[in-house]
Amino acid sequence: MMPVILCAIIGAFWLGNHAQTRNRRLAAYLVSGVLTGLAVWTHPAGRFVPFILVPYVLWLTWQRPRGHRFVLDAPLVGLMLCGAAAVLVFLPLGYEFYRHPELFFGHASEVSIFAERVSGDSPLRALANNFLHILGMFSVEGDREWTHNLAGRPVFDLLLAIPFYIGLALWAMRIGRGARRQIGDSPEQPDRDPDVDALILLALWALIMLFPSILSEAAPNYSRMMPALPALFVAAGLGLAWLVKLRRPAPWFGAPQ
Repeated sequence: MMPVILCAIIGAFWLGNHAQTRNRRLAAYLVSGVLTGLAVWTHPAGRFVPFILVPYVLWLTWQRPRGHRFVLDAPLVGLMLCGAAAVLVFLPLGYEFYRHPELFFGHASEVSIFAERVSGDSPLRALANNFLHILGMFSVEGDREWTHNLAGRPVFDLLLAIPFYIGLALWAMRIGRGARRQIGDSPEQPDRDPDVDALILLALWALIMLFPSILSEAAPNYSRMMPALPALFVAAGLGLAWLVKLRRPAPWFGAPQ
């Protein structure tokens, strides 16, 4: 359920920045906030959603002229509206967490890499191991828990792993190139990648939603990092699109030259 809700959150927030009218933009920010509040009710990873939206809004705000950063439908104001709606929806659950803190911290503290039971006296070593396991889950070895996965099966088979890694490289290159061109330039410059904002948002989504597994035991844990998967599949799509454009028909198959 959480991947579906997160897709709706990100989609509504994106619409808040791109809808044609001010009323539609404000309504989209409001919907995104309501869904963000519901996400915390749905899955513990919902607590990480603000860490996606806040840096993204800072990126958008930095691009806008100073005089337009605080207008009614600006991303920064939209984030405030989104946050207010999320807090209102979260409030009943938050009050329950306040009355029973163990409900908020209990399981998280038990499985955290900072728990002595998990990492002993070496949380940094556990963190490094988790990073390696997360990197390996895409094509080497995945979650070993039978309730989450065919034990040990990676996210991608060999055929999809190749375009996935190509897509990751293209993703990083386009973000880096877009960020460099943005420094000191207008966001309306003609040679600017029109998709760079979307790629940055998707990158934040993928990276942040890996942390519930990175910061806990038994990484990779597909249950904890499932909200990251819709964004991660973008890399495979980018790689496949690049390979399709690269392909040239062989003349010995009778294709026109």
